[in-house]
Amino acid sequence: MTGEDTRSNKALPALRHLFGCYFHEDWLEDVSTSAEVFEGALAAPDGLWQRVIEKYIISESPARTQAASRELASVLHQATEQELDRMLHDEFGSSYTPGSGNVRSWLQAVQECLERALHNAA
Repeated sequence: MTGEDTRSNKALPALRHLFGCYFHEDWLEDVSTSAEVFEGALAAPDGLWQRVIEKYIISESPARTQAASRELASVLHQATEQELDRMLHDEFGSSYTPGSGNVRSWLQAVQECLERALHNAA
């Protein structure tokens, strides 16, 4: 996904909505309890991203969830790891960085959550 292809990623509205609106700069505050803040559980927020996805699935329509899953599958199929990292932060507006550092693995896990929710809703 180089050159001209990367410019077309601006046409991925469901992913821009998911990552820009739900993984914004204050995403951690949105899904954390005051007890977790007090206990310092937020020092390792890697496991909290699932709460964001749950919030997304509950808040958004199945059609939007399906669109995000479809767009994510396409991006995962076409982009390199480096392109995925750049797209996640620069194009989709996410402020989340996977603790493992492997953006592809994390995005695959996100897609699995979306697909599981769609399957359970059917």
